[in-house]
Amino acid sequence: MPNLVNIRKLVVVLESGLFPQTKSWLHTDEGFCCLGVASELCRQDNPEIYHWARNINGHFEFVTPLGNSLGSLPVATAEWLGLEPTTPIRLGSQVLQKPIMPSDLDLVGPDGKELRASQMNDDGKSFAEIAAAIRRTFPEAFQ
Repeated sequence: MPNLVNIRKLVVVLESGLFPQTKSWLHTDEGFCCLGVASELCRQDNPEIYHWARNINGHFEFVTPLGNSLGSLPVATAEWLGLEPTTPIRLGSQVLQKPIMPSDLDLVGPDGKELRASQMNDDGKSFAEIAAAIRRTFPEAFQ
């Protein structure tokens, strides 16, 4: 079930202009992508568990006890947003694919088509445009 408080918090911050926007990576010296902003908010809510660290290539990684992430939505951030894991894929009684957390934030575009937050970000859509798509996708967070 989506965490409406955290989704609302993300939209407010994306619309605020507090974070400079970058592409391709969650976090760089220049700023954050939209998923990086969500990860930073998750970190601020849980500073004893999550942090940013530079890897040997100089990129920031979102560090969690379950692993690090550079460009895709970290599991910890997906959980902070209240996103649901995928449904397991079964063939009879055999599990072919275990449930996994989404690696992106699926959104609804102005035309009703599905969009991915990271793609919108990397295609040059502003944080305000991404926030509008989040509002369309989770209207219950803004009632």
